Amino acid sequence: MIEHRQVHHLVESLQQTIYQSGSQTLRMALLAPFHFDASVKQIFASLLLGQTLYIVPKKTVTNGAALAAYYRRNSIEATDGTPAHLQMLVAAGDFEGLKLKHMLIGGEGLSSVVADKLLKLFKEAGTAPRLTNVFGPTETCVDASVHPVIPENAVQSAYVPIGKALGNNRLYILDQKGRLQPEGVAGELYIAGDGVGRGYLHLPELTEEKFLQDPFVLGDRMYRTGDVVRCLSADASERQLF
Repeated sequence: MIEHRQVHHLVESLQQTIYQSGSQTLRMALLAPFHFDASVKQIFASLLLGQTLYIVPKKTVTNGAALAAYYRRNSIEATDGTPAHLQMLVAAGDFEGLKLKHMLIGGEGLSSVVADKLLKLFKEAGTAPRLTNVFGPTETCVDASVHPVIPENAVQSAYVPIGKALGNNRLYILDQKGRLQPEGVAGELYIAGDGVGRGYLHLPELTEEKFLQDPFVLGDRMYRTGDVVRCLSADASERQLF
């Protein structure tokens, strides 16, 4: 169960961390179906921040050339998608005239090679959108961490890091005994903070199993993701993909 406050936290955090649009109106493309959690970002960002929302036709979403043409025709400035969408755009290779300023990518591991190739193609076309890798389960209201992809540092490992906590979220990497792991040591990822939902509707046992008391902040809760990660630095965590 996701409440209004988690959605507000998500939108406000994305605005402050990524969009930074102020009073400027962004043209945002909605690729995800409305029943998929990723749609929350575009739908509610449009409602709460006064952005213009463009609902991309389903056939266009699955075709790289058609998607690029749609972005160009409607002067899209912000979009959210998966690594598959990036691969389709790279394969189409049609970047001339695009006005994209922000691209948020999540849902699965983002290949560093694909991200690097995309940014190079944009540079060749004379544009430079801000590419951000986002990560988070539905239980923590879509996005819990962000990592800006810097062109010069895009290929440092097989996958782009999931980054650092978004907004008032907190990321803990714990061992099996609930102890914080030092830098470079893998552990299970727990997410705490304002993005954590209430729990699962009518599933008290599963809620008790996954939504735990935060041992580091009295009275707060954290969500057990089941993902194995390691801390690379103060600004980035890497998700281990098996």
